[in-house]
Amino acid sequence: MFGSSQGYELPTGDTLEPDASFVSNARWSAGPAPKRGEFLRVVPDLVVEILSPSTASRDRGEKRKAYEAAGVRELWLVDERAGEVLVFARKAKTLGRPLVANAGKRVKSIAVAGLVIDTREIFPTK
Repeated sequence: MFGSSQGYELPTGDTLEPDASFVSNARWSAGPAPKRGEFLRVVPDLVVEILSPSTASRDRGEKRKAYEAAGVRELWLVDERAGEVLVFARKAKTLGRPLVANAGKRVKSIAVAGLVIDTREIFPTK
Protein backbone atom coordinates (compact mmCIF):
# COMPACT_ATOMS: atom_id res chain seq x y z
CA MET A 1 0.00 0.00 0.00
CA PHE A 2 1.37 3.40 -0.97
CA GLY A 3 0.43 7.02 -0.33
CA SER A 4 0.42 10.03 -2.60
CA SER A 5 4.20 10.34 -2.74
CA GLN A 6 4.53 7.11 -4.75
CA GLY A 7 4.45 7.49 -8.51
CA TYR A 8 4.27 4.93 -11.29
CA GLU A 9 5.78 4.74 -14.75
CA LEU A 10 3.10 2.70 -16.48
CA PRO A 11 3.71 0.50 -19.53
CA THR A 12 1.47 2.87 -21.52
CA GLY A 13 4.09 5.61 -21.12
CA ASP A 14 1.99 7.50 -18.58
CA THR A 15 3.61 8.68 -15.35
CA LEU A 16 1.06 9.14 -12.57
CA GLU A 17 0.98 9.71 -8.82
CA PRO A 18 -2.32 8.50 -7.34
CA ASP A 19 -3.47 9.60 -3.90
CA ALA A 20 -3.25 5.99 -2.69
CA SER A 21 -2.45 2.67 -4.34
CA PHE A 22 -1.96 -1.02 -3.70
CA VAL A 23 0.27 -3.50 -5.51
CA SER A 24 -0.34 -7.21 -4.92
CA ASN A 25 2.52 -9.58 -4.14
CA ALA A 26 1.98 -11.24 -7.53
CA ARG A 27 2.38 -8.01 -9.48
CA TRP A 28 5.23 -6.82 -7.26
CA SER A 29 7.16 -10.08 -7.81
CA ALA A 30 6.54 -10.06 -11.57
CA GLY A 31 7.68 -6.46 -12.02
CA PRO A 32 11.19 -5.05 -12.22
CA ALA A 33 13.05 -4.41 -8.99
CA PRO A 34 12.36 -0.92 -7.63
CA LYS A 35 15.18 1.61 -7.85
CA ARG A 36 15.73 4.19 -5.13
CA GLY A 37 14.55 7.64 -6.17
CA GLU A 38 12.59 6.39 -9.20
CA PHE A 39 8.92 5.76 -9.78
CA LEU A 40 7.77 2.15 -9.68
CA ARG A 41 7.48 0.34 -13.00
CA VAL A 42 4.63 -1.92 -12.01
CA VAL A 43 0.89 -1.57 -12.55
CA PRO A 44 -0.99 -1.16 -9.26
CA ASP A 45 -3.98 -3.40 -8.58
CA LEU A 46 -5.95 -0.65 -6.82
CA VAL A 47 -5.72 3.10 -7.34
CA VAL A 48 -7.55 5.71 -5.24
CA GLU A 49 -7.94 9.28 -6.44
CA ILE A 50 -9.48 11.93 -4.18
CA LEU A 51 -11.32 14.42 -6.35
CA SER A 52 -10.88 18.14 -5.83
CA PRO A 53 -12.27 21.01 -7.91
CA SER A 54 -8.88 21.44 -9.59
CA THR A 55 -8.27 17.73 -10.37
CA ALA A 56 -11.72 16.15 -10.78
CA SER A 57 -11.95 16.52 -14.54
CA ARG A 58 -8.49 15.04 -15.14
CA ASP A 59 -9.05 12.23 -12.61
CA ARG A 60 -12.42 11.28 -14.17
CA GLY A 61 -11.15 11.46 -17.74
CA GLU A 62 -7.48 11.35 -18.66
CA LYS A 63 -6.21 9.50 -15.58
CA ARG A 64 -9.08 6.98 -15.56
CA LYS A 65 -8.34 6.14 -19.20
CA ALA A 66 -4.61 5.81 -18.47
CA TYR A 67 -5.22 3.46 -15.53
CA GLU A 68 -7.65 1.44 -17.64
CA ALA A 69 -5.18 1.11 -20.55
CA ALA A 70 -2.35 0.11 -18.19
CA GLY A 71 -4.35 -2.74 -16.62
CA VAL A 72 -5.24 -1.37 -13.17
CA ARG A 73 -7.75 -3.82 -11.69
CA GLU A 74 -9.75 -1.32 -9.66
CA LEU A 75 -10.08 2.47 -9.44
CA TRP A 76 -11.82 4.38 -6.66
CA LEU A 77 -12.74 8.03 -7.21
CA VAL A 78 -13.57 9.63 -3.87
CA ASP A 79 -15.85 12.63 -4.30
CA GLU A 80 -16.16 14.37 -0.96
CA ARG A 81 -18.44 17.14 -2.28
CA ALA A 82 -20.97 14.58 -3.56
CA GLY A 83 -20.39 12.26 -0.59
CA GLU A 84 -19.74 9.23 -2.76
CA VAL A 85 -17.10 6.80 -3.92
CA LEU A 86 -17.18 5.69 -7.56
CA VAL A 87 -15.75 2.18 -7.83
CA PHE A 88 -14.56 1.06 -11.26
CA ALA A 89 -13.72 -2.67 -11.43
CA ARG A 90 -11.96 -4.30 -14.36
CA LYS A 91 -14.16 -6.26 -16.73
CA ALA A 92 -12.07 -7.74 -19.53
CA LYS A 93 -10.19 -4.81 -21.07
CA THR A 94 -12.12 -1.98 -19.43
CA LEU A 95 -12.82 -0.68 -15.96
CA GLY A 96 -16.54 -0.89 -16.66
CA ARG A 97 -19.29 1.29 -15.31
CA PRO A 98 -18.85 2.56 -11.77
CA LEU A 99 -20.62 1.28 -8.72
CA VAL A 100 -21.66 4.33 -6.71
CA ALA A 101 -21.30 4.05 -2.94
CA ASN A 102 -23.01 6.95 -1.18
CA ALA A 103 -22.54 7.88 2.46
CA GLY A 104 -23.62 5.04 4.71
CA LYS A 105 -22.76 2.30 2.21
CA ARG A 106 -19.87 -0.13 2.33
CA VAL A 107 -17.23 -0.36 -0.39
CA LYS A 108 -15.73 -3.80 -0.93
CA SER A 109 -12.58 -4.10 -3.01
CA ILE A 110 -12.20 -6.80 -5.64
CA ALA A 111 -8.48 -6.12 -5.94
CA VAL A 112 -7.59 -6.27 -2.23
CA ALA A 113 -8.97 -9.30 -0.42
CA GLY A 114 -10.69 -8.35 2.82
CA LEU A 115 -10.71 -4.59 2.18
CA VAL A 116 -14.13 -3.24 3.08
CA ILE A 117 -14.66 0.41 3.98
CA ASP A 118 -17.80 1.97 5.41
CA THR A 119 -18.25 5.30 3.65
CA ARG A 120 -19.31 6.88 6.98
CA GLU A 121 -15.61 6.71 7.88
CA ILE A 122 -14.79 8.73 4.76
CA PHE A 123 -17.78 11.09 4.91
CA PRO A 124 -18.70 11.32 8.62
CA THR A 125 -21.03 14.29 8.19
CA LYS A 126 -22.94 13.15 5.07
